[in-house]
Amino acid sequence: AMSDSNFRISFSKINRVDYGDGVDQFIVKNLFHPELLYQGANPTRTFIFPFPTGAFWTNLVLPPTQNQGLSFPVVAYPYAFKWSDTLVQVSYSYSHRKEETKAIHDYFYPDLSFACEETLSGRHVTAFDPLSVALQYETTKKGLWSLFLVQGSPYVNMEYGSVTPVISALSTFEDIGCPPLANYSFVGNKRKRRRLESSGYGVCYTDSSTDTTKTVHGVQFILTTTEGWKWIIFASEPLTLEMDTRTRAKVRATEPYNGAFRAAIIPNRTLDDLSMSSGMQRLINHAGIYPIHGDVTWSFSSGSPSRSGFWSGASFSNSSDNKQRVATVSIKFKTRSFVPATSATAPKPLLMLALPHHAVRLSPSVMLGPKGFDFSYNTIKGPMIPVLGTGWEYDQPLLSPGFDNDIGANNNSMFLHPTVKSALIENLKQDINIALPTKTENIYGFGKQSARLAQLVHIASRMAANETASRNATSSGSSVHSLLKQATSRLSSALEAFFTDGVSDKLVYDSNLGGLVTTDGLLDSGADFGNGRYNDHHFHYGYILYASAIMSKMDPSFLAKYRSKIDAIHYDVAHNQNFDSRRRGEGIFFPAARHMNWFDGHSYASGLFPFGNGKSQESSSEAVNCYYGAYLWSLVRNGAGNSPEKDTSPQTDFARLLLSFEVTGAQTYWHMIPQIPGDKTTTRPKIYSDSFVRTNYMVGNVGMNDAICSTWFGTEPLYVHMINFLPVTTAAGELFLKEYATIEYKNVLSTIGEIDTAWRGFVIANHAISDPLSAWKEAQGVSSAELDSGLSKTQLLYWISSRKGFVLVDERNETIGDQTVNSSPSSPPVGAPSLNDSAGSGSGSCSENAKCVATGLTGQCCPTLSGVSLDCCDRSRF
Repeated sequence: AMSDSNFRISFSKINRVDYGDGVDQFIVKNLFHPELLYQGANPTRTFIFPFPTGAFWTNLVLPPTQNQGLSFPVVAYPYAFKWSDTLVQVSYSYSHRKEETKAIHDYFYPDLSFACEETLSGRHVTAFDPLSVALQYETTKKGLWSLFLVQGSPYVNMEYGSVTPVISALSTFEDIGCPPLANYSFVGNKRKRRRLESSGYGVCYTDSSTDTTKTVHGVQFILTTTEGWKWIIFASEPLTLEMDTRTRAKVRATEPYNGAFRAAIIPNRTLDDLSMSSGMQRLINHAGIYPIHGDVTWSFSSGSPSRSGFWSGASFSNSSDNKQRVATVSIKFKTRSFVPATSATAPKPLLMLALPHHAVRLSPSVMLGPKGFDFSYNTIKGPMIPVLGTGWEYDQPLLSPGFDNDIGANNNSMFLHPTVKSALIENLKQDINIALPTKTENIYGFGKQSARLAQLVHIASRMAANETASRNATSSGSSVHSLLKQATSRLSSALEAFFTDGVSDKLVYDSNLGGLVTTDGLLDSGADFGNGRYNDHHFHYGYILYASAIMSKMDPSFLAKYRSKIDAIHYDVAHNQNFDSRRRGEGIFFPAARHMNWFDGHSYASGLFPFGNGKSQESSSEAVNCYYGAYLWSLVRNGAGNSPEKDTSPQTDFARLLLSFEVTGAQTYWHMIPQIPGDKTTTRPKIYSDSFVRTNYMVGNVGMNDAICSTWFGTEPLYVHMINFLPVTTAAGELFLKEYATIEYKNVLSTIGEIDTAWRGFVIANHAISDPLSAWKEAQGVSSAELDSGLSKTQLLYWISSRKGFVLVDERNETIGDQTVNSSPSSPPVGAPSLNDSAGSGSGSCSENAKCVATGLTGQCCPTLSGVSLDCCDRSRF
C-alpha cells in the first residue's frame, strides 16, 4: 500500500451527531450482526470496519420502503432482491423489461418470495466482501435461515437450520412437480428419507395428492407460476413440499428442514422439452456446489495481456518502454457442497455467470458456449456467459498515460509550433484571471475550478520548460515564465486555502463511518450532491487530486507540506485495503476503492441514499477523471511525475487498475456503437438493442437495473453526451477512442444545431478527436468567459493541438505535425491547420470497407492514423 506507517488523519475528526446527521438517521444499525458493531474504546466509531458506502448491497440496511417494510432492491446478477423482517423477495428483473426510446428498465417484481413457518426473532447482515453479502434470519427457537447473495450465481443460495421453508409466487403457482427427466432410482429406504441419488440430484416423486393438496418428495422440484415461468429447486437433503391446490398461493415444507436449498429460474420460457436442454442438465449437474462469498485479487507485471478483448486503449505505444503494465485479476469464490468434497460423489465444478466485459478476456476454456448451455440469463448489462470453476483469471491492460501521453495524442509537441504557442500565450493571459477557484464555492465547483487552473499551470510549464531547454528565454521574466509564475501562485493559494480550512465548504473526517465528507453535506444531506452521505465522492475528489498532483509536481515543498491531507483524499476514493467485513478495519480506516464495483467493472456514484435501481452512475468520464487524478498523485508522490513507466509501486499500479477498469467499463456500458448485421469479426459485446443504440449512442445513467439516456438535470442529448465527456484532460484521450468519437459526432453532436455556450467547448473538444482541423477552426470563435467553469480556451486549443492528425503549414508551405503530406498549390494558407485524415484511398480507406461505410465512418479506418484497425475492417485484406 501507499500508506506509510506514520500516516495520521490531518483533517478535523468529527462525530456526525454534532452536525445533526447521526448514522442512525440513514443506516439501520441493528440489521448488522452484533459482531460487526464496534464495541471498543473509540466513542464515535460505529462498525468494526470502515463502511463500504458504495457496496451493491447497501439498500438492505437503509430505511425501508412503506411497502411491508421491504428494502429497496439490491442486485446480485442475474437476480434482484428485497428483504423485510419476515421474507426475502427475488426478481428475475429482465423478465419484466420495458424498453422505451431513451430508457431500458428491468423492473423489480417479486417472482418468488421466501419465508418460513417459524416465528422470527431477528435478521442480520453477517458478512460482506466485494462480490457478496450474507444474510441471516433467526427464529425464536434458535433456528437459522441464511442467504448468500453472490454476484454471478444463476441460483438463489440458501441454508436452513431447523427452519420450515415457505415459497410464494408473484401471483399464484400453476403447479409443483418433478423435473421432466427419466431413469431415476432411489437409494436406501424412502421412508427414512435417506439421500436420493441418480446421475445427479434429479430425484423427485409425487405422493399422497388429494383434491386440496399436492405433495412432492425428493431433492429436486419444478415450480411453475401462473405467468408461465418455471423455477427449479434443489435441496441437499430430501424433503416434502406441499401446495394447497385451491389457493395455489404458497408451497411449503411439511416439517423443519436442515440443509442447503437452491432455486434457479429457467430463463428460456419457450423451450418445449426441458429434458433435452443442455442448460437444464447443467443446472442439475452443478447444483451440488454453491458459493458463499468471493474475493478479488490481482498481481502486476510488465508484458502483453493474454487476451486484450475488444478494448484497445493501451497507451504504452506512446512510451519509450514497450512493455506495458498488466494486472492479472483473479476472482475466487468460496464454496460449500451438498456432499463432502472427499466423497466419491463429489459435485461437478461451480457454475457461475460472467458479464460481457469479463467474457472478452476470460479464457474460452472456462466458458460454456450455446451448445453446452442453451439457457440465456440476461441483465441490464447484456447476456451473461456461463463459467465453470471457483476461480476466474484474466489480464487487464493497465493505462499509464502520464500527464500528456494518451492513446489519442500525437508525439510532435505541436503546442510549441509558433502559431499554436502564440494562441496559447494570448489566451493564458486572460484565462489565469477568470473562473478562479472561489472559496465560497461548493466542493464540486471548487474542484473543477482548481483543476482548470492546474491544467493552465501544466500547459504553461511545458512551454516554459521548452524555452529553458532551447535557451529561447532571455530571462526568467519572459512572457510564458511570467504567466507560469502567476498561475502557479494562484493555484498554490487556492489549494492552501482548501487544505487549511480557508474555504466555506470544508472537508472533515467522519469518524463514525470512515471517510472524508464536506461540512455543507453534513449540515444538509441534499447539499453537495449528497456528499455528506457519500454520493459522488469520486467526482468531487478527482479534481482535487488532479490539481494537487500538478501543484506538487511544480513545487516539492507543497507536496511535503500537504502530503498527508492529499493522501487522505486519495484513500477516500482509491484505497487498496479493507475490502470486506473479515478484515476488521485494519490499517488506514477508509474502505477499499469506495465507489468501485468489482463485478460490474466500473464505479457507481450512489452513496447511502436508497435507490430503486440498486446503484447508478451518470458521469462515467468524471469517474475516470477521479482515478486518473489518483494515478497522477501517486506518480508525483513517488517522484515519478516525469517518468511514469518507472513507477511500479503497488499503489500506483492499483490506481492504474482503477483507471483501466473505469475506462473499460465506460467503453462497454456507456459508449454504444451500432453493430453491422451479420458481422462475425467484431469482438465488441452486444449490450443493448440495435434500436436503442442507433437512437442514442451514449447512455446517460447506468443503473444496476436500468439504462437511461437522460441526466439528473435534463434530457437533451447534448447533456447526456457531454456529462459523460468532461473534463478535457489526458484521461479523455484514453476514454474516447477515435472510432467511437467519429460515430458519436457524426450521428449526434453534429446534428444538435445551436449549442449552449457553456457546453460548446466540450463539443469542440470531442470533435477534435476525429477532426482536429475542423475543431481548431471552431475553437477560434470561442470565448473562455462563456465556457463551463472547468474549461478555458487555452485548454481547448492545447487539447486540439495534441490530437493525432493535427498538422500546420509553415512559411515554406511544408506540413509540420502528425502526418507528412506533399505540398500542393491547394495547400491551406500559411499558419492554417490542416488535417490529412479526412480523405483516403486504397484498402485502408473507410470507403473501401463496406462495414465502415455502413457505420458512417470516413477517412482512414484500416488502420487509422493511430495504427488501430477498427472492427469494421475487412479482415480478409490483411
